[in-house]
Amino acid sequence: MASNGLTKAVLSQKDPPGGKDIKFLFNPENCTVKGGAKWTLEPTKAAKHSAPPHYGGAQNVNLSMSVLFDEYAPCAAQLLEWTRPTPDTLQKGKVPAGPLLGFAWGSNKTFSDFQCVLTSVSAQYTMFKPDGTPTRAMVSLTLDQVPKDFKRQNPTSGAILGRSSRLVGDGDSLHSIAFQEYGDPTLWRALALFNEVDDPLRVPPGTSLLIPAPGEAQEIVKGEAE
Repeated sequence: MASNGLTKAVLSQKDPPGGKDIKFLFNPENCTVKGGAKWTLEPTKAAKHSAPPHYGGAQNVNLSMSVLFDEYAPCAAQLLEWTRPTPDTLQKGKVPAGPLLGFAWGSNKTFSDFQCVLTSVSAQYTMFKPDGTPTRAMVSLTLDQVPKDFKRQNPTSGAILGRSSRLVGDGDSLHSIAFQEYGDPTLWRALALFNEVDDPLRVPPGTSLLIPAPGEAQEIVKGEAE
């Protein structure tokens, strides 16, 4: 969307289809992109130099921004709804998951097609009607990126967005994490394969693991067996 040569940013619902787009009247005042990787430093006894840092995996990329909204009330309900699980993923046997969104703003590669979920909404109201109804707000949004190859799964697993992440703690193992997440310690192999863990028996504390949805974990183990 462009007005007088100015390209306007848009936040839209991509999956499930049918959601209402939010076209920004005012473009974001600022945007911050945050990402990185987890590295663990392990002290080495009786050594002159420390051991090389251990790579613990890539961290999720998120995009945060501040946007001025006029007539904010209609947008508020939509933004808050996008932070909640969709009704279809709340059915029995599925993993609760929010809608898949797309943020687009011109031809900039960072913002041209940012596939994401909305994880945080905060509004500071700056103008009101005489009856107290807010009409203008400075809104802070945080969008967590979702890789382009994520797809909806079968009904057992719900949505691929049902994946979660966690950090390995002291005393944790893939077996114990699989039991905590799925109630089935044998699914440790799914965690190892999905996260490309080189040594399943030695996962350092602080390692970030992406946890597949239950049905997806079962499919991973089944696929390896075949």
